[in-house]
Parts: sequence; C-alpha cells; structure tokens
Amino acid sequence: MSIDNNIKPVVGERHARRYEMVNSEKSGRFQDPQAEDAQSLTEALDLNFESDFPRENGMGQQVESYWILQLERKYAKVGKDILKKFGWLDLGRKVYSRKGGLHICFPVNGKFSGVFKENKRPLTDLSEGESDHFVKPVIREECLLNEVTCSKALDILKECGATKLADEVLEVRRAAKSPLKVMNEAVGSLIKDKGLPEELLEELPARWERLGDIVVLPATSFKNPLWDSMREELWPVIAKSVNAHRLARQGRVASNGTRDSTLEILLGDNGWVDHRENGILYSFDATKCMFSWGNLSEKLRMASLNCRDEIVVDLFAGIGYFVLPFLVRANAKLVYACEWNPHAVEALRRNLQANSVSDRCIILEGDNRTVAPKGVADRVCLGLIPTSEGSWVTAVRALRSEGGMLHVHGNVKDSEESLWTKHVSESVGEIAKSEGHCWEVSIEHLERVKWYAPHIRHLVADVRCRQSQR
Repeated sequence: MSIDNNIKPVVGERHARRYEMVNSEKSGRFQDPQAEDAQSLTEALDLNFESDFPRENGMGQQVESYWILQLERKYAKVGKDILKKFGWLDLGRKVYSRKGGLHICFPVNGKFSGVFKENKRPLTDLSEGESDHFVKPVIREECLLNEVTCSKALDILKECGATKLADEVLEVRRAAKSPLKVMNEAVGSLIKDKGLPEELLEELPARWERLGDIVVLPATSFKNPLWDSMREELWPVIAKSVNAHRLARQGRVASNGTRDSTLEILLGDNGWVDHRENGILYSFDATKCMFSWGNLSEKLRMASLNCRDEIVVDLFAGIGYFVLPFLVRANAKLVYACEWNPHAVEALRRNLQANSVSDRCIILEGDNRTVAPKGVADRVCLGLIPTSEGSWVTAVRALRSEGGMLHVHGNVKDSEESLWTKHVSESVGEIAKSEGHCWEVSIEHLERVKWYAPHIRHLVADVRCRQSQR
C-alpha cells in the first residue's frame, strides 16, 4: 500500500484485530498482521505522522496512534544507530522482536514524523550499485554515521527494507507517581471535601516500614485531632496509596522486661504477619511482639557460621531472631531458646514448625537466669540491648567447661568502644574465675551492627573463652 495515499491507522476493527493478535502472541498463537497493515518505506513519501498524534475515534474521543519501524535483524544495529543519532527513537516505548526474532521493531517519535512532513519529496531512488556503495560501508563502519545527513539516513532506512507499522504492543513506559505523591493527591482531595485546612498535608509521613502485607506508619503520623473526623475514610485511602491491605501505626517498644510491642492496627482485623528474611519465615503478632529490623546484618552473620556440631544457647530468643538463623542456615546441632514473653514464645513455636526445625530446638520459657542450662553450650547468644550485662553470669555458666564463644550485645558510645570491650573481656574473665574456670578470655571480633542513636552504636563482641595453657 502506497504511503502517498496518506493512509493512517484507524481505531476500529483493524486495531481490535491487532490487540487480539498481541494477546494471541502472549498465549503462543501469534499470527502476522495482514499485508495491508504494513507500509514499506520503499513505496512512498509522506508519512505525515503528526496528523496521527492524536486523532478521533468517531465518537468524539481522542486516541493516540503509535508507530514503529520494522527492520530485518541483520540491519537492526545500523537502523538503531540512525534512529538514536537523529533523536527519532521513542525512548518511552520498548524495542521488541517479531516473527521469531527475524525482525526488530523500533518505536519512533513525533520528531521522526516531523522529518517526513518537511520532506515533501519522494525518497531518493538509489540504484543497486549506489545502495551497495553506501549502505554496506555504514553497516561495517560505525564512524561513517557521522557523515550521514538526515535525508541520506532516510534513504539508508529505505534500502534496509524498513517497514512502517502501527505499534501493536504499545508498551508505553509512563513515569510512575511515587506512593507519597499518590497519597498527597488522594488525601488532599479528601481534606478539600471535608473543608479541612490544606496544612494537614504537611503531616503526611515521608517514610514507612512494611511487615508482610502491613504498612507501618511512624508513631507521630496523623496525631492531629483534626484527622479524627475522617479516619474511617482516611485509612483505606492511605493503604491504597502505599499498596497495602493492612495499615498500622508504630508505637514505642514497652520498657518492661518483655519488651512488648505497642503497634496500633488502623486498618485490618489482626496483627499477625509473615515476614521472610534470608529464606527464613518469621511469623508474629506485630501488636504484641517487636520485630528487630536493624539487626539484619547480624542475623546474616550468625547464619553464615558453621555450627554443625555445636550446641547453642540463646538467652533472649524472642520470636527466633537468632534461633532460626542458627538452626536453618548455620545448621546448629541443638539450640536452647530462653524466652519469658508468652506472646513471643507462641510466635517462636510457630516459626520453628514453619521452618521445619522444631526437632532441634528446646524452648525454655521463663527468666533465663533461672531456666538456662549449664555446662552444655559451645556458643551463647546474648542479643539484648541496650545491655545484656544482667545475664553475663548466666552465659558463662551455660558454656562447657572447656569454654566456647559468647556473642555479647550492647549499645555503646562511639568514643567508648575500647572501654566497653575491655570491660566485657575483664568481666567475663572474672566471672569465669569465680565459677572455677581457668580460661583465657579475649575479644576475637567486634561487630558494629548499626547506629542506634547519635554517637551510640549497637555493638556485638565475640568473646572467645578457652582453657588456659598455663
């Protein structure tokens, strides 16, 4: 079909067939479009693209038509180079292949259409010799593209057999709005409908955490009393903007010994969530148990250990923060898990079962200073901050008579790290001596897990205890 006839793609049956064809391609039943849907650059002159951006569909609605240039694979490189050189490639759509990869389709933009509108003349008819003389060197030598004019570039595309088609894929990559922008627009509309001050938008959270399908907002979010008049409408809007099924607001971890969570569910029936981390499934009620977000690096470090023949004692097991990495990844022979929060114990039992390691864990419910085993451990984990010092004696007693490794957690001022490590080493040595052990105690490694607060770091000292050679 000649392009001189100024044929434009239309919205109607033929486009419906194209969409069916695309769907068929995805299901493995792809068929090539009818011959009349293609227009060869060798046949004509005036593409007049601009008249196709946009046009009406017969019902007074504007619709867009997009174009691609189809080239044989062997000419794809030179074709793409030309389109990129002259800025004709539509970067908002994807290049794709057809006919089993024999043809490559390049999306072209409005600038390309403008070139054809300006060039109101037939494309140059090159003889076979001239074509070989010019096209083949361009394919061989990329540097020759620098000498190619706009008009000559069109001739090269023609000689490469470029075919103009209406784009049947339409994979337009549109710039996605950020969740915060979506939230701002949706809540802004709600505020306007309620006649509330626009200044409330300044209180929208700029960040949040995700626990399974629960998005957890900061504790300070939506505390203004003015929000109370629209809470039932507000929470579904917030949840939708952050792509969540349930919504919660963070509270401070209770300062009691069991460190209960004070998470408030804003949207949803309950607080039970599943969270997968390093291939380990953690399940817990977020309204009753805290989850240790910042300790991922330390959990990974414990998981990387080789504990195949070891017995481990975790004095602060929680829902299994370190118990599970020891069992699932480090392959510990047996773990004693001490925990006195009944909600955490319930979650721990679930998690041991879900990760198929229940047979290698003994849960000891209660105060570790009372329930922890003695003289059995190759390794003891003391994962409590700001300090685990209250259980250092318990940890030493849990180690075998030959000694072992203690992982001692604590929050420490950055200017006092050396003082703290010295204190840990000397204290453990004194405790060991009082328990009748003749051990050499040393800090084998100091892990800086995270900043807990300005100038305060969460540290873990790996304390090696071994029988003295003297």
